Amino acid sequence: MPTALSYPSLQCVLEFLDANKRQYIVARTPTIQQISNLLPINLSNLEFTPYRLALDSLYITVSDTKLTWKKNNARLAWEIRFPEGVEKDEMWTEITKFYLSERPKFHVNRLHIFSTESRIVLPSDVSLRVNEMRVDGCFSFKNYLSIVDPSSFPLKRLYTLIDGESTFDNPVFNSAETLTCTISPRTQIIPLAEFDKVLSKNVRIDYTFFWHEKVVELIRHWREVGKEIGTNYVFFKDNKENITNALSKLNDIFPEFNNKLEGVDERFIVDSPRFLIPMNPTAEIMMYGSVATERGLDHYELTVKVRSIDSDMESPAIKKSRLTAP
Repeated sequence: MPTALSYPSLQCVLEFLDANKRQYIVARTPTIQQISNLLPINLSNLEFTPYRLALDSLYITVSDTKLTWKKNNARLAWEIRFPEGVEKDEMWTEITKFYLSERPKFHVNRLHIFSTESRIVLPSDVSLRVNEMRVDGCFSFKNYLSIVDPSSFPLKRLYTLIDGESTFDNPVFNSAETLTCTISPRTQIIPLAEFDKVLSKNVRIDYTFFWHEKVVELIRHWREVGKEIGTNYVFFKDNKENITNALSKLNDIFPEFNNKLEGVDERFIVDSPRFLIPMNPTAEIMMYGSVATERGLDHYELTVKVRSIDSDMESPAIKKSRLTAP
């Protein structure tokens, strides 16, 4: 007969057990139930969409009259109907309370919230310790900070909509190690100089309507005030034409800074111009278009990156300087 696990060993096993397996085992083991609520639950992924909660591979959906539990890619699902008189919003409140409020703290690698029509209502006493936070749709990360444990900050990654200039005064936004943000037509007039408040060197920006003038604005600002070596800003779109058109117009503005960027290891967009622009005596700005693949799909990027000047490489960009005028 195998030796029973000691109490400390059992704690370690439970804490790092797959969350859905843990729930199954705890529900059937009264002895373990006594210690389960003392230990945090670890999740790789926690997602909220309107009336749907996803705990790693388990999806719980609240429809108009019933609850559905389904494992990712499973052909079968388990369903139960609401008790008579129970409304959809009431059932959503009960489900989120059961899975999140009446449990120990959650340690979540990636928190993803998506909503376009109305803010998702979550229990006020939920506390999630997260590494990465992504908020898609029409709402900002600021709408959901109340459910994130302060010990999570600074976040390793933050993906959010910029809903106004006040976003740049938020310490959670400014301190994220890697930042990805969406800028809508309503907020596209915000000057890129506001990003000077951001500590991250790795920033990805998605403009709903992208145009090359924003890149020109960024480069001129960096040449005027400087930027730390290693800073990497990426403008990205799914449509290749958005990026190639911008690069073509940038080539008309900065023809003397055209450079093949030999030795740079990137999947450059074929036949697109690349640039090497002096910023100050010790640093220069690389600008180029590239192809990136995510989940089997290509998307297109325009990268603006600051690097130190290699004294052994004579850049044609050093010969002229025409960016002083706005």
